[in-house]
Amino acid sequence: MSMENPKRLNQNRSSNFSSKNYSRYSHQDYGSRGTRHAPGQIYIIIACGYHGFFPGCYLYRCKIGLAIDAKKRLKQLQSIQAPCDYKLLKIIQVSDMAKVESLLHKQFSSSNVQLSQSREWFDLTLWQVWSACNAFKYFEEHPKYGINRQQRSPWSMIAVTAAGVLIVVAVLQQVPSFLNRPNPEHIQRTIHPSLTQRRKNF
Repeated sequence: MSMENPKRLNQNRSSNFSSKNYSRYSHQDYGSRGTRHAPGQIYIIIACGYHGFFPGCYLYRCKIGLAIDAKKRLKQLQSIQAPCDYKLLKIIQVSDMAKVESLLHKQFSSSNVQLSQSREWFDLTLWQVWSACNAFKYFEEHPKYGINRQQRSPWSMIAVTAAGVLIVVAVLQQVPSFLNRPNPEHIQRTIHPSLTQRRKNF
């Protein structure tokens, strides 16, 4: 029976562990170096209750990152036995994941949490979380970065235009009848001519 070198055995175990992790968190989920600038999703994930009640009532540990499938990325984070629950706060579709992620990280760089394995975690106040959601909306509607805006169907624009024309036509049809409506004071004088005479006497 041959005895294997313990040092070599530990190296094999570590290499197997790293290969398992690599296959578990594949580039298809994160976006490899070649596909990080491809279309995909930008997300905000909140670590619920990370800071406890105080300062957790106004300070939130948030992750701003990119992924091909943000919901799948959330499941991967939840599967590593995290000390708190994760909640997916916001997802947007963009044309360049790496560019938008870089701009968002730069915007909240002052709140970045210095970790050895990640640069995507931030301690954001309630006001900053609201600001981040507005920034997500800005990039989602941006003509350069927003996929939904770029891929908007021309049929939707035609439908909106047709609806606007119908509303204008309906309003214009009601204008003649409104202008030709008799004066209420004239009706009062026609039906009750004595009322105006009585008011003058008083």
